[in-house]
Amino acid sequence: MDEELVDAADTRLVAAVLTGINRAMPFAKLDESMWVTQDYLVAETNGSFTKHMDTLFKITHAGTFNTSIQALQLIYQVARSRPAVADRYYRTLYDSLVDPRLVTSSKQAMYLNLLFKSLKTDTTLTRVMAFVKRLLQMLGLQQPPFICGALYLLGEVS
Repeated sequence: MDEELVDAADTRLVAAVLTGINRAMPFAKLDESMWVTQDYLVAETNGSFTKHMDTLFKITHAGTFNTSIQALQLIYQVARSRPAVADRYYRTLYDSLVDPRLVTSSKQAMYLNLLFKSLKTDTTLTRVMAFVKRLLQMLGLQQPPFICGALYLLGEVS
């Protein structure tokens, strides 16, 4: 019982930290060259960037789906400037479409928004088509509000 309370508290803390980072990230003045030169060399030298990204990807698979969405949003922001992270991000997002936690999530609108932004910025047409196919396949398992939102998303993407 105590372990469940600690895990719940840790989950809420992680979700709050991720929410804060996601809100602050668009206002951060990060020079694109910094990502490519200084930070990339330092991060790859000690592996801290890779460790942090691995932690974010682990968060997407554990805990609540709402925390997973927050982690996916942060990874999306990083993936926009790092093509090496983008493929792993899209794979994780693709897997999240059939996650059983999505049905009961209270942040389905946030998830659809992330999915929409991801599909609009993806330059690989075959991957976008795979997302569309997977989304259509899983709609039979969802509630009507999510289905309506997903169909609207597909109309906007096409």
